[in-house]
Amino acid sequence: MHKLRLFITTVSFSFLFLSAGAQQQSPYAGEWKGLMKDSITTFNYSIRITKIENGEVWGTGMSGNQTLYCETSLRGTIKNGRLSIRETEVVRTNYRNKDAVCLLELDVVEVKNKMLLGVYKPITNAASCLPGSFTLSFQEPVDALPKVEVVAPAPKPTPPQKPRELTLIKEIVIDADSAFVQLYDNGIVDGDMITLTDNDAVVFSNAALSTQALKHTISNKTTNTHSISFVADNLGSIPPNTGLMVITANRQRWEINFSSDFAKTSYVKVILRPRK
Repeated sequence: MHKLRLFITTVSFSFLFLSAGAQQQSPYAGEWKGLMKDSITTFNYSIRITKIENGEVWGTGMSGNQTLYCETSLRGTIKNGRLSIRETEVVRTNYRNKDAVCLLELDVVEVKNKMLLGVYKPITNAASCLPGSFTLSFQEPVDALPKVEVVAPAPKPTPPQKPRELTLIKEIVIDADSAFVQLYDNGIVDGDMITLTDNDAVVFSNAALSTQALKHTISNKTTNTHSISFVADNLGSIPPNTGLMVITANRQRWEINFSSDFAKTSYVKVILRPRK
């Protein structure tokens, strides 16, 4: 996601001006909505606090971008003028592997004009998420939001898509039982996102290429031939989608530049040949 940019988030908000007597009538019962930004990607992010009672809060959190979406339930406490919120579970997401969603920790550094400004960092990093900053603005209180019956539109037929051409860029024979694979953006980090497959099995999906490696290990336990494909999920800000693959085994190292787009998917074939 940038890499997987879906967020199960731990949030700590410091409201120095929130008195204990105002907890039950907190103006923060409502929706905070804005953006998260790291060095590559911008994500939509919002928190909706629906209930505040006896110093505890409940609600939902939502995050995502144009292709990814994640909604979580959250619960927190107000104590000594400090509001702490933790998302407790994923309610729904369109990401294939829920366990790979990054956990993030957020800290507010300024509360001003009904806006929360702060920074965040990953506390779990299965998808190589990056630290960044966020800005959230206060929306209407939940009680004031009109109740609207939502009718889902009829699904539009999906036009048939041409299959992408598979292009072999290199075949490598390695005298080893296993090898370590790392993927990077090769040059300017421009938001390239890929789905990596190993013999048609998805290793990770919608993962962002950056200066931090995406990692995968291959072995000959089930097969000695691995076709590793780089499927472009977008073209980044500088098309096409490009990256660098680094393979290491037995103190040897191979570096392979790859390039994919919506018409072509490049792949590397790795044959693991055990030592005699």
